[in-house]
Amino acid sequence: MENTKGYPYLRQVFFRILLFRMFIPLIILAIVAGICAESLGQRNVQSNQKQVVQSIGNIVEYYLDHGGRILDAIAKMAETSDNADISAFMNSTWKAYGYFETIYCLDKENKILIMAPSDPIYTGLDMSNLPDIKSSHNQDNLIISRPFISFRTGDPIVYLIRPLSQGGYIIGELNLGVFQHEIENITKIQGDQFAFIVDQSGTLISHPDLSLVKEQTNINNLEIVKNTVRGENNSIYIYNDKLMLGSSVKLQTTGWIVVSQIPLTSVISSYKWLFIFGMFAIFVLMVAVIFSFRKQIQNHIITPLEQLTDRTTSLAVGDFSNGSTLPLISSNFIEIHNLMVDFQLMSDNLQSREIALKESENSNRGLVERLPLGLFTAELNGEIVYVNPMARLILGYDKIEETVGINITNFLVEALIDKDQKEFLIENIFNLNNYEIQIKNNNEKVMWIEINSHVVYDYQKHADFFEISIQDITERKQNEFKIKEQQELLIQSEKEKSETLEKTLAMKDEFISLISHELKTPLNVIYSAIQLIECVYMSKIPERVQELIGNIKQNTFRQLRLANNLLDITRMNSGQIKINMRTIDVVFLIKVICESVELYANQKNISINFDSNITSKMIVIDDEKVERIILNILSNAIKFTESEGNITIKLSDSINSDSIQIEISDTGIGIPEDKIDVIFERFGQVDSNLSRRAEGTGIGLSLVKLLVDNLGGTINVSSKLGVGSTFTIILPTNNELVSTENNGRLDVEDRLVSEIKVQFSDIYL
Repeated sequence: MENTKGYPYLRQVFFRILLFRMFIPLIILAIVAGICAESLGQRNVQSNQKQVVQSIGNIVEYYLDHGGRILDAIAKMAETSDNADISAFMNSTWKAYGYFETIYCLDKENKILIMAPSDPIYTGLDMSNLPDIKSSHNQDNLIISRPFISFRTGDPIVYLIRPLSQGGYIIGELNLGVFQHEIENITKIQGDQFAFIVDQSGTLISHPDLSLVKEQTNINNLEIVKNTVRGENNSIYIYNDKLMLGSSVKLQTTGWIVVSQIPLTSVISSYKWLFIFGMFAIFVLMVAVIFSFRKQIQNHIITPLEQLTDRTTSLAVGDFSNGSTLPLISSNFIEIHNLMVDFQLMSDNLQSREIALKESENSNRGLVERLPLGLFTAELNGEIVYVNPMARLILGYDKIEETVGINITNFLVEALIDKDQKEFLIENIFNLNNYEIQIKNNNEKVMWIEINSHVVYDYQKHADFFEISIQDITERKQNEFKIKEQQELLIQSEKEKSETLEKTLAMKDEFISLISHELKTPLNVIYSAIQLIECVYMSKIPERVQELIGNIKQNTFRQLRLANNLLDITRMNSGQIKINMRTIDVVFLIKVICESVELYANQKNISINFDSNITSKMIVIDDEKVERIILNILSNAIKFTESEGNITIKLSDSINSDSIQIEISDTGIGIPEDKIDVIFERFGQVDSNLSRRAEGTGIGLSLVKLLVDNLGGTINVSSKLGVGSTFTIILPTNNELVSTENNGRLDVEDRLVSEIKVQFSDIYL
């Protein structure tokens, strides 16, 4: 069984699922909820702070506005009444409202004229040096001075200054202690939350710590003060080494700033216990769920799976005895139940297949052991694992067990096979097909065997081992050697016969050549005598004798043509034919040949037509051989074409100018299709009776074929019986050898032109 070290147990997996899929998300959710609650709490505190600073701001605005209204009433009285009435009104107002510590009425020279409560000591005191008095000159609106500490009461105060239209001022010392009381009350109610007020320069006007107010402490560098000036009303900042959460408002009338702040730790601490309680509740829930799940999983999943694992282990080692107990495993889950059912079915199938496999193995083993063919399996390194009885017998062992572990290369003897054959066998041992080799078995017996082998792969397609079949073919090889010896003897006999035949053919060619030479000698003598008679005595000879001399001359040239053809054929067969290549104008050559035979064709009332798509074409070729080819074909065309027939010679150039095509067509008797292949054979004739009447020997076209082949060309024929024949000759131009020294034209006195008429009239007709 595969090592299971490192694999987790199912209960651990469930615990991790509960932990990472349920409780950790719950904890994260609780943390997020706590952060959200804290954020909402912070917003709630800021909202409360905003209400506080707005309330304080409203109180300050109301207090200053009411003080200004009082001064406006006194100013109206001062502008319309005498000093006695003004003094009485100021004292009654001072007593009735209690807003001001002191109320002053200054004359045009800014000296105290009247004050309430009245104090003669300060009457006539010049107050022109006050900065706020100087800045309020020629102004009609109420002026509020910067706050300061009263020398008499020690409380913060401000001057409310009201200019008079006829000169002078009404000034009220407004006591700011009422703001201090409001601040102190808020601190008592809110606990850690407190508020303070600063003027436009950042100096404290009201603060829970009154000593800071009396010391005129400036906190202009405090972050919330700076932010308020920039228009930001909520800030988190450091105050007295504590992180504070504050809200502020700037008063439009005075430019003062009201701030309400609370330590951030106080805000967080209010939600700390709520968060701790939530975490504790989640932990308790997690523990309870784990214990509950653990019991349920153990009873309904893990225990059935462990029992199923035990049954699987038994099946793995081939023990099917516990397979029938699978239905006894209990589970409340349909998936586990279906798994048990499927496993029971698999167990039954495996047991059935195991039984069938054993039966098949026993049957196949008996078949393999009775085979007349040697079979064995071997490891990939060549060591034998199993052999059947026939293989044991071939390898020369008494017992099968003796062959196990022996390497198959031990049977290869270097004296019987060469080094290359041994290397080939070792390299290709896994894939041999009908490979024959000679070995020496364990009994020192030399034998021939035929080997077939193939590799067996495992389920992962990796080579596992290979199987080999061997067959003793010693007797067959011995028979093959005997047959080979007989074949060699037969081949030697045929070779000797062939050599004898070649000698006979050589003698025959030599005989024909000798006969041809012997024939030409008397024929030349006869020809010379006839020429002498024609030149000297022709006019003295009777007409009948002249006809007889003409017949003798014609037949003499026919015999000369036959002798020449026989000589040419024997030379070609023996390789003695000579090709004389030179540069000629092939158009001019073919045209001259056609014109030379036109007179003799007209005697049979046959028209000769020459057609060419080129006017001139210089090629390198043996013009004499071309002449004999064309004249032979034209001779046959004239012989076998009836009166009033037509013979057409067409000359054309190839597309790339590397060859020329000569096409000779007639309207003669034609050639049957089954005889076309015969006409180019030596002495081959379509109809012997017809050839005899036309005085043909059957070697003309055979010579034509040999001449065309020697010039490197091809010849083809197409014909229809009773319609005519067409011979197509294609010859190479040999353009790379064309010389510009000779224009290729043949003069009228040239040998070819002068002899063509003689040859054709006396030899070909």
